[in-house]
Amino acid sequence: MHEFLDACHAERGLIDSRAVLDLFTYESHRHRSIGECCFPLLEFALDTDLTDRLEELPGLRRLNMLVARHWIGVNDVFSYRKELYSGDTMNEIHLTLADNGGDLQAAVDRIAATVHQVEAEFDDLTTKLRAGAAGQDSSLRAYFDALEAMIAGNLEWSYLTPRYNGPGHTWNGQRDTTVILTPHRTLYLPPTHTSPTTPMATDPH
Repeated sequence: MHEFLDACHAERGLIDSRAVLDLFTYESHRHRSIGECCFPLLEFALDTDLTDRLEELPGLRRLNMLVARHWIGVNDVFSYRKELYSGDTMNEIHLTLADNGGDLQAAVDRIAATVHQVEAEFDDLTTKLRAGAAGQDSSLRAYFDALEAMIAGNLEWSYLTPRYNGPGHTWNGQRDTTVILTPHRTLYLPPTHTSPTTPMATDPH
């Protein structure tokens, strides 16, 4: 928890200073603020201690990193509206826009591609771990299941939460859609010509 709070404090300092971050620095802070807190809490919830297994199995540590990277991408796409209008610059879309000249759709597409790559690697690695000696350990099997649930749950929560989408938000179930980012709410419009895998995002300003 000390590491988590230290990372959050460092992120707040970067936001307040309006520092221009590179992707590596950004990811290193977010991995600490997410991973240092959530994964130990997951072990606590499962009533298990994987300290030794994390040392023995590099693949297990990699799974944690992949889940954290998935969260970063998903959360930053969905939270961008809120952070855009509140002046919070600790968001991967801000970094991507700085690289690509301000093309919001291209920024969303790039982050979505990273999320899909992470999902593929996560699926491949969990399949290999389940098929090996780790798959014989009931505590590890439960942990793998919980990581999968956390990925899916975080994505579902991001669609549903008023924290990202605005007060009074009710998701209409659209995932193939044009998204309008207003100061007060994210609007999910009926699909028109959007990609089947990547939501479009537009900034009214």
